[in-house]
Amino acid sequence: MCSSDLKDPYQLWPGFFNRMFVGRVWGVGALAGSSSYVGHEAQAPHQDRVLARAAELRGGWPEVDLRIAGQAPPAAVLDHLRRACQPPPAETQAAAA
Repeated sequence: MCSSDLKDPYQLWPGFFNRMFVGRVWGVGALAGSSSYVGHEAQAPHQDRVLARAAELRGGWPEVDLRIAGQAPPAAVLDHLRRACQPPPAETQAAAA
């Protein structure tokens, strides 16, 4: 466990409760051999397998309207979000699977 794991409750608590569950169900030997939960850090929504599957089941990705109290976000922010959130073409997704 690295020091950053201790600062992030989303890494610490799942690993802790996983170990508690493993120890309770399968005993001390299994507990000693258990490891931490390692999360997947996606750089964009389409890289998260759960979100990608949900989008597939729903027939596509939802549209998001970014307005802040009647004002549009800066163009640089919108351009970054468009690039980061653009799902790859279907043939690229199929080849990666």
